[in-house]
Amino acid sequence: MSRIEGVARDLAYLIAIDKYQPPVPSLCTPVSDARRLAEVLEREHAFRTELLCDADATKERISKLLCRLPAEVDEADRVIFYFAGHGIAVPSDAGPTGYLLPQDATLSGTGMLFPMVELQAALEKLRCRHVLVILDCCFA
Repeated sequence: MSRIEGVARDLAYLIAIDKYQPPVPSLCTPVSDARRLAEVLEREHAFRTELLCDADATKERISKLLCRLPAEVDEADRVIFYFAGHGIAVPSDAGPTGYLLPQDATLSGTGMLFPMVELQAALEKLRCRHVLVILDCCFA
């Protein structure tokens, strides 16, 4: 695998959730998709990958991951952030507000949902050479 000039590290952070807590319906393919993507990125493109799947993909764990990334990611790094699971839009006075559903999401209010604007703000803090964000969810 040849390196891209100016890129120090290739990093991929993948979050995937099949098994949600009722009443949130389970999904069939996010975890297998994320594992396969991680495998291809590692084997064919020399990425270092980190996966949070199912019970590991709680709101707290996703928040902690995003909080540590600015200190972990360098200016010469290339980053992929991938989320596969449920996403919803909640009506508000300013229009619909998008949320990712972590594994421990509840549908009684937004307290256990992960706001997409919070995700955007966290990823904007990364001082990396390139970032690719893939959201495989509704209302992305």
